[in-house]
Parts: sequence; structure tokens; C-alpha cells
Amino acid sequence: MLKINFRTNIIALILTSLFLVYISPSANAEPSTILGTTGDEPNGIIIDSSGNIYTANGASNNVSKITPQGVSTTLGTTGANPFGITIDSSGNIYTSNNFGATVTKITVFDQAAANAEAARVAAANAEAARVAAANAEAARKAKEQKELTEILALIPSIGELTLSLGETTQSLYSTKCVKGKTTKYVKSGAKCPKGYVKKK
Repeated sequence: MLKINFRTNIIALILTSLFLVYISPSANAEPSTILGTTGDEPNGIIIDSSGNIYTANGASNNVSKITPQGVSTTLGTTGANPFGITIDSSGNIYTSNNFGATVTKITVFDQAAANAEAARVAAANAEAARVAAANAEAARKAKEQKELTEILALIPSIGELTLSLGETTQSLYSTKCVKGKTTKYVKSGAKCPKGYVKKK
């Protein structure tokens, strides 16, 4: 079986030797190159948009993946004697299996997509934490401002109370002496200065 890629080069399945051969039409290239190994009796072949090659291996009932760097791995198992193979837009692999008349789907894990999603979730969580912290700080400042406003509102009352207490204390522990519009206080029991009259 042959597969022609978009450059019109040919990739051949060599059934008995379990490897893929790349055949280039270029006069300057080697006539063929072994790309990598497969499972037993590779019957079908597909190439994805990244240049990875997949084979349906009829005797070993699995699918092989060969990267552009030539790294070969077993992607997954199939039904009995897979022959046809295809790939969907999400990178999932499908094989048609001769024995048993079944179709197998192999879900391909996209590590890059998973990493991107994990990064997105982490960024969203970090942003949520930042917003929560900002809201908590704003609430704390608002509470402090409210308490300060309440304290400042009490200051005139405190001043008046202090003055009243001062006058009360002065009147209790001293004698009030008056001369016209002038008032003086002397110690309790002491005489008023000359010209001043003692007031109760």
C-alpha cells in the first residue's frame, strides 16, 4: 500500500519488515528513507497536519505513531485485523477492523491543549483571588473610615463634656470671687482678693 503526501512524495508500507519507507522524487535526495518502525503487518496509513504518521497494524491489532523526528510508539489497540485508518479534526484515530466488522476509536490526548486549559484555569483562579483580596481591602478601609467619622463626630460632645466637668470641678474645689465682670477663683476657704466679692 502507498500513501502520497502533499509534496507528492511517497510513503510505502513494507508489510514484512515492519517499517515505513519514504521515497522522494527529487534527484538530489536519497531514493528512500526508513521513517520508523510499526506493529505487525501495517495495512493502513494516515498523516496528520503536524506530520505525524499513523499505521493500522493488522497482525498486532494496534495503531503505531511515528513522529517527524522518527520516534515510534504504539498509540492504542484496535479490533481484530485493522485495515482502514482515518483521523478527525480533534486528532482522534479510527480504524475499520476486518475480523469482527467493527470500528475502533482511539482518543488522542492533546498535552498542549491540556496545558493551555490548566494555565487558563490557574489564571482565572489567580484573578478571582486578586479581586477577592481587593474587595476585602476596600471593605476594611470603608469600615475604618466609618469608625473614624463616628469618632470625629463625638469630639465636640467630648469637648463640651470636658468643659462642663472642668467648671464643675472648679466650683467644687474653689471659691468664686467677682469684681464687676471679672471673675477669679481662689482655693476653697481662702479670702477673695481686695475689691472682689465672694459668690456662691
